Amino acid sequence: MKHQTIILAVLMMAACSQDAPPAQELPTPEASATSTARPDMIPDALVDTDLTAPQSDFSADLQPMTMQVFRSGELPQETIQAMNDCIEATRTSGDTEKICVGLIMDTCPEDAFTTADMVACVGYEFDYWTDRLETAVDRLSELYSEDDDEFGEEGAISVSLTGMFTAAQEDWHEFRRSTCQLESMRFRGGTMGRVTGSTCMVELTAHQVIHLEDQILLFEDY
Repeated sequence: MKHQTIILAVLMMAACSQDAPPAQELPTPEASATSTARPDMIPDALVDTDLTAPQSDFSADLQPMTMQVFRSGELPQETIQAMNDCIEATRTSGDTEKICVGLIMDTCPEDAFTTADMVACVGYEFDYWTDRLETAVDRLSELYSEDDDEFGEEGAISVSLTGMFTAAQEDWHEFRRSTCQLESMRFRGGTMGRVTGSTCMVELTAHQVIHLEDQILLFEDY
């Protein structure tokens, strides 16, 4: 299984790093609250956590990318569609995080073993969830703005839901940054810190996307 091979490679890298001089402190996972840069870390999903859970119809239908496609920097459209289908199919059951997170990493080439390749693989997954996050934030901001325009002066207090949502998102970005920085520093600059920090970024971003998209559906159905 591909994950098992990558697990061995990462663990060997971690073992070799034990006798090496201490690594420099990792850069902050994100430059700002609006940054979409890929985290320069490797997820521990490739080491000891199977984010994809049991084999699903969505992963079974996907073929690994060729190295040519992988190097192109463009995620295949069928992979994007499989992720979209997975999220929609699992939304009501609440299994989206268990089944869908990690599908993109599963499509990376079997021979993408270098650190740069693994980071690029994680970047595909991180970018996918970041794009969905930005779309969800934009849509929810529109809904809150419309609600403020219609009901902003009503009720016991005058409140701006748009302003509160913006502040909440800023707080969440700081939470993600500090939480994932803490995860990455647990190994005091060792290789495994890059692993845990990157996994944290992917997991928290995916979790926030699912939460916000659920809020959008509730808002639109209200």
